Amino acid sequence: MNKRRLQFDIWSVSRGAMPSFLFCAGSFIPGVLIGAAMAGPFSSGSAAADCLSSFAGFLSSGAGRGEVLPIFLRLSLYPLVSFLLGFCVFGVVLIPALSLLRGFTLAFTLAVLTRLGCAEGAIAGYIVLGIPALFTVPLFLLVSSGALRASCRLSRLAFLEEGGQPGIYGAACFLRFFAAGILLLLISLGECAILGLAAPKLPIP
Repeated sequence: MNKRRLQFDIWSVSRGAMPSFLFCAGSFIPGVLIGAAMAGPFSSGSAAADCLSSFAGFLSSGAGRGEVLPIFLRLSLYPLVSFLLGFCVFGVVLIPALSLLRGFTLAFTLAVLTRLGCAEGAIAGYIVLGIPALFTVPLFLLVSSGALRASCRLSRLAFLEEGGQPGIYGAACFLRFFAAGILLLLISLGECAILGLAAPKLPIP
């Protein structure tokens, strides 16, 4: 495999991998809808206001400035868990469930901050969660689709005894994960810089 073909395999979704990608994306979307729907009742409670106050207070204090590692760990948690589940036969079920959970937590948090009608909360939420999600969610789905495909092959090998399946974990699978990790690190550096500029301007509600 030449270098150009390997680079294509890392970032592309082949015809054989398309079903797993669509399945992960199809699990993510219901999570978004459920999270947005469930945020309505929660937004009217005092717990949501307390959560917003703590969140904005953290940003206003500048406590997040310069702390790249916590941001990186937060952004890479879901891709890492999904990648590891690709080495498990139960990943066939757990990876779509993780995709649903990712969509739920993202939509629920943003919806709560937005429905509270507080500018500080909405701005902080979209800086910390919304803007990075534009980049991290596609990376998560790309890693998840490869992990789901590998888990499906592993399950067929374990339960159906379909031996002789070459390339369950190819080089592209590992390189895709490490390349995603590098991109997540760059995103973490960008988010840290944005927080450093925005945090002093966000008053505590």
